[in-house]
Amino acid sequence: IQSCLREIRKLADDVEDEKKGIRIRKDDWQKLHVHIASYNNFPTAAGLASSSAAGLACFVFTLAKLMNVKEDCGKLSSIARQGSGSACRSMYGGFVKWTMGKDACGSDSIAVQLASESHWNDLVIIIAVV
Repeated sequence: IQSCLREIRKLADDVEDEKKGIRIRKDDWQKLHVHIASYNNFPTAAGLASSSAAGLACFVFTLAKLMNVKEDCGKLSSIARQGSGSACRSMYGGFVKWTMGKDACGSDSIAVQLASESHWNDLVIIIAVV
């Protein structure tokens, strides 16, 4: 979580909303504390990378929106992967491939969307927890 937060902070930009009286400069994000509350009602260790992947993808996406990050899902998937490998795939909807990349540090190991979530309109998955 700390490495994801650190990477998002590096990419943060100014946030200004005159109506709400909010003005946060890019450099201020390094000094501000973030309180995170996360709840999950899906069974942990169910074999679906459920809690970690969804949680980390949501965490990275939400921080990026909050801190006005102007990166695409590819860069954000690289950041989410640092918290949970499968989280890089959860940055997209639809059919997604996790590419290994060639860089030794893993920075180019990202997810790529192959087909959008509307590609197979009649595909349904049912998971029964028993």
